[in-house]
Amino acid sequence: MKINTIENAVGNKVKLHCETCRKILSLEDFGLEDFASGIIDLVALRGELHEQRHPKHKPEVYVYKRLPTNQEIRKG
Repeated sequence: MKINTIENAVGNKVKLHCETCRKILSLEDFGLEDFASGIIDLVALRGELHEQRHPKHKPEVYVYKRLPTNQEIRKG
């Protein structure tokens, strides 16, 4: 399964999209970086289950990452 990372997004979220179905199969928002890897794994697992049910489908995971603002960097 392909995992795409999109930097400089509006917020932190993970999306599972299947082009064959033309659907967003899962969309999870996360604000705490500590939980990000677990959420990515969960969404990827959902994609694998979708592939098992529909062998011709190739869902992709998109990880949107928000960059810290200047104020957040200064507080550091």
